[in-house]
Amino acid sequence: MNTSNLLIKGFMQLHPKVRRFVIGLVFYLLWYVDMRYFGHTALGPWIAGITLVIFFWAWGVWTLIFIFMWALLSFVRFYLIFLR
Repeated sequence: MNTSNLLIKGFMQLHPKVRRFVIGLVFYLLWYVDMRYFGHTALGPWIAGITLVIFFWAWGVWTLIFIFMWALLSFVRFYLIFLR
């Protein structure tokens, strides 16, 4: 890999978790755009599946489970407080 570029040097100096977070965020946005605008085409779901696998690799399954459970509990708390 060519590391003479300042952007690549700065990216490689980040903490590995931060690097994986940035990579996962980029692939999550690619997945969202693909499903939003190309989900009805023949290749759309295939591309979305590949980007989702990379997203899971980058963020880690346990991190995603934690985020999902935190969001679910936040919604339940919101429901119990405001929507009863």
